[in-house]
Amino acid sequence: MNLHLLPDEKIVNRTIEIFESVFPGKNKYLVFLNGKASKYVDNRHPNICLTQYGSNDFRKIVGETKQYDKIIIHYLSHYSIKFLNEIEHDNIYWIEWGFDLFNMLLEPRGYRIYYQDSVLDKFIYRNKIVEFVHKKLRFLFPSKATLAAIAKIKYFVPDSMYDEYPLLLKYYPQFKHLEYKEFFYYPIQQVVDNSIYNKRCYGANIIIGNSASLTGNHLEVLRMLSKIDLGERLVKLPLSYGGSPDYVRFLADQGTSLLGEHFYSLTSYLSLNEYNNFLLDASYYIYNNYRQEAVGNILVALFFGGKVFLSDNSPLLAFYKRLGLVIYAVSDLSKESLNTPMAEEDVLNNRKIIELHYSLNRLYNLVKLNFS
Repeated sequence: MNLHLLPDEKIVNRTIEIFESVFPGKNKYLVFLNGKASKYVDNRHPNICLTQYGSNDFRKIVGETKQYDKIIIHYLSHYSIKFLNEIEHDNIYWIEWGFDLFNMLLEPRGYRIYYQDSVLDKFIYRNKIVEFVHKKLRFLFPSKATLAAIAKIKYFVPDSMYDEYPLLLKYYPQFKHLEYKEFFYYPIQQVVDNSIYNKRCYGANIIIGNSASLTGNHLEVLRMLSKIDLGERLVKLPLSYGGSPDYVRFLADQGTSLLGEHFYSLTSYLSLNEYNNFLLDASYYIYNNYRQEAVGNILVALFFGGKVFLSDNSPLLAFYKRLGLVIYAVSDLSKESLNTPMAEEDVLNNRKIIELHYSLNRLYNLVKLNFS
């Protein structure tokens, strides 16, 4: 039996389906709740346990950790860190999600993930005490508890690309004991419904980012687009997920000020299929994240035939180019680049690569190979 520790997030239901398909009945899924009820994860399988960390139910559900062949951490949350520091086990996997690597580990050591410090001043620091801790004491972070937890882990499993493994070791050479394993959360046959699988993006609109996260660096792109003739097109920002209400209002004010009637913000939550239809009503997609982020959105946009621009700072840009995907840098943005759709041969090339590299069958094989 394997023990999975997961947050209550959108991708968890299909992740459970994948592991159950490969190892049916051999997994226990412990989903940490932030409140009394689950927001995303349903109780579709008897081995799914929805609980709060540290509760009496939590202790009973977990039992003796030695009974598990493997402990698989999906996202290194503060709950997972506490848990790891309470146990001893020889076979622990850390499937990294992005925030737990870049924000928690790399950014405190100098890896840049934000466009502008003034945005941090407004939405993170808030007061002089927080600013002092973040700016002056940043190299004391991550905490000793985080480092101690990672020291117990055997396998490092990035959810997107190999490049994150040497990046982690560059900043933390003491973690050279970690062994790399491959995995991904976005099999295209699960992410894109059959009803729209063969559709192509048809709108001329522009989409920026995938959430209201500060790491989307939206303001940098809004300022760039304000200097380009957009014609009658809309610039759409999906802001219904992540981030704070204050940042959403800030972007709405900035977007309206810079782009006027061309600006549109999506603030209502959509189902996956509804959101994919939202993506279809565009042809240009800009993800200005300096770290690995918005992977599902990027792949779907490419699969639909969209022209995708990633931050020049993003490690995903070089990785996707090595895969052979036709993809662009934010520095390529211009009136011409935003008026030239993808060539048909490039669209077909991208779809072929995504179907090959991000197929459900390939993911099944990776799970069987790397978690057996």
